[in-house]
Amino acid sequence: MKKHSLFFAFIILYFQAYSQKIIIDADTGNEMDDLYAIAYLLGIKKANVIALSAAHFNNPDLLTEKEWNGYKTKNIKPLEISYNLNKKLLSYANREDILCLEGAKRMIGRAWGGNTPRFSAASKTIIDEALKMPEGQKLVVFTLGPLTNVASAIIEQPEIESKIVLYMMGANYYPEKNVWDKSEFNIRNDLNAFDYLLNSTVEMHIMTANASFAFQFDKSKTLGKLNKKNKLDNLLASKWDAIKADKNWIMWDLALIIAYFKPSLATEIPVNTPPENTQRKVFVYTNLKVQEMENHFWKIYESKSYLSHH
Repeated sequence: MKKHSLFFAFIILYFQAYSQKIIIDADTGNEMDDLYAIAYLLGIKKANVIALSAAHFNNPDLLTEKEWNGYKTKNIKPLEISYNLNKKLLSYANREDILCLEGAKRMIGRAWGGNTPRFSAASKTIIDEALKMPEGQKLVVFTLGPLTNVASAIIEQPEIESKIVLYMMGANYYPEKNVWDKSEFNIRNDLNAFDYLLNSTVEMHIMTANASFAFQFDKSKTLGKLNKKNKLDNLLASKWDAIKADKNWIMWDLALIIAYFKPSLATEIPVNTPPENTQRKVFVYTNLKVQEMENHFWKIYESKSYLSHH
């Protein structure tokens, strides 16, 4: 009986992962792991991805430094950079059937707080698709950058809180101490949005920065596997030098997406929200099987069945 129960539980998880509608929201222009995460997701043939939206990567260094990850900061437009990269990705992966959307250009509220939403094509699509969901089903939203677009959608249309399940990359959590740390890049770029969502009733699954730290790709090994026979290979390979990355790079965003589709490769636990937020349970990833994750990525990516060869 126990074996049968486990079998049916597996079937349910499989069906949920491959049947639910997915929107992925990414600050693709910021670093490099977004590109690999999206390429992996697009390589999963049965994944029901309906939209790829762009997120900003506004941060104080854009005002004080001359460069940010290979971009000149003078007159920089972070949202446009992410949006244009998303368009390239969808084209190179032969997935122009997926909506490519612009998100908000700035965080919700103001520097001192607040919940003023930033309406955009991305937040509108989240609202529209969530409202379409049948009773008992939820729209899956992956956020690889700041939470501006999904938070704006829920602020604009609060009734969709129960119709969304959020998988996000951000923050730090230390289970041995039961301690949160919000001082992380994605959260810093819209702390207001993170706090708003923690205070909401939205189902949240969080891949933290510290949990995914061990999931690193080696530059020489990675570039050796990208044979550069197509534009997507070239795009993924070129980012290593474009952002002046070291010989290793942490694949934060990729860890989140793999953990969703291959839950056996990550441990997820329910934890209390930070003490300053509304007290409820959210789900946090802890231990990752990083070598198996890397092997799984290459298995999906190297199939290349979804690529348009140019």
